[in-house]
Amino acid sequence: MVSTCSLTFFHDIFLSLSLPPFCSFLLPLSSFLPLSQIIKCKAAIAWEANKPLSIEEVEVAPPKDHEVRIQIIATALCHSDAHILHPQFEGSFFPVILGHEGAGIVESVGPGVTNFKPGILISDSN
Repeated sequence: MVSTCSLTFFHDIFLSLSLPPFCSFLLPLSSFLPLSQIIKCKAAIAWEANKPLSIEEVEVAPPKDHEVRIQIIATALCHSDAHILHPQFEGSFFPVILGHEGAGIVESVGPGVTNFKPGILISDSN
């Protein structure tokens, strides 16, 4: 599972994903939450095709086995994200939080994760 890229993005704040390691820069651990804590954050949610995104508060569960929860510093919306918003996909993928090109700080790791530690900066493009 570590080599897969299953992810759930929470625009501008948090995401959970399973990826190989990217960076080794470590920030102080004092600012990170306990693993079992649910986080509330804002997300840009697409509720239906061809409609504006809605900024709403969402809850992000703690990471599960082989998952990493990341505080997103920056993310991009690419052509594949725009494609999902096209009217031909109405009802197929909604609601959805777009953005799969992110950079951020590892906030917490789930059981079985050995290549990441809280505080490491990562990006999907490394």
